[in-house]
Amino acid sequence: MAQAANPVGPVRQQERELLDELELRRVTASSPGGVVTVTCTADFDIDEVQCRPGAPEKHSAERMSYHFTTAMRAVDRAVMALRQHAFSRIRIDGDTVDGWRQNPETGADTVAACFGSLPKSG
Repeated sequence: MAQAANPVGPVRQQERELLDELELRRVTASSPGGVVTVTCTADFDIDEVQCRPGAPEKHSAERMSYHFTTAMRAVDRAVMALRQHAFSRIRIDGDTVDGWRQNPETGADTVAACFGSLPKSG
């Protein structure tokens, strides 16, 4: 009896290659006006945080907090986008993760496919 091909081995190899590639990547984002700039690795490790010279004297502590928070959130979103883009190239049985995202299936779709559509409440 022939065994079905196991896609896990090639997927793990692709994942290792992507992780090695991502180790080299850095993402930089800033708050509005570039008051605070944050550089981060693709693993969400912060490499550098810079504050525009004179900004702490110009802005209140509350406003500086806003700039730090905004820059941190922006770099977090940028790293997530980078990782999603990188991992979208992984192929499993000829399809890609990106293909799955373009044709999402909700939990309700899965239930309907398995058990038929739900009765309408009236």
